[in-house]
Amino acid sequence: MAKQQGGYEKVGCLEKDIRNHVDKDRRLYLESGDANAMLECFMLMQEENSRFFYAVDLDDDGRLKNVFWVDANGRNDYQDFRDSRLLGCALLANGFSDTFIWLMKTWLREMGGKPPNVIIIDQDRAMKVAIKEVFPNVRHRFCLWHILRKVPEKLSHVIRKHEDFVGYFNTCIYKSRSIQLFKDKWKEMIEKFQLSEDGWIQSLYE
Repeated sequence: MAKQQGGYEKVGCLEKDIRNHVDKDRRLYLESGDANAMLECFMLMQEENSRFFYAVDLDDDGRLKNVFWVDANGRNDYQDFRDSRLLGCALLANGFSDTFIWLMKTWLREMGGKPPNVIIIDQDRAMKVAIKEVFPNVRHRFCLWHILRKVPEKLSHVIRKHEDFVGYFNTCIYKSRSIQLFKDKWKEMIEKFQLSEDGWIQSLYE
């Protein structure tokens, strides 16, 4: 912004104001005393059960950026079965890839360095970058619910042009009883509705 305007003095606000605004996206927004209360709660829980784990991520000024915690049940279930209903909780300052990388590395370390078999998320680009770095060999899948929510938006031009597209799409998703059948129906859909150049639909199945 300052470069475009020819200097901070021409922006209409001070350099400090701009840097403070950027900094807000790099730390948690907590009321006074919240951070201490939260950490005291975590320490108490850890005293009650040594398997309770928490980790904090601070910025260069010592301010709280990110927090991660997982209880004993989550850790035990994952160690025993590589599965758990609740693998941990986190408060994150932002959705940047470096934030997710910190979170995933912290989680992986506390799970004994054993990565999951599959990760299912939405199509968040920052998460994709983090998963590629931290879990390069894990199968990464998109959440069907999130995909279906985006169909009316991402494929509105196709739906307007082809009334039967939604039927084809649903048949492909819900009535493919084998992997090969899904591949055949997906290919047929791509060719029928000329979607080979559509970036969004190509990103769903590579």
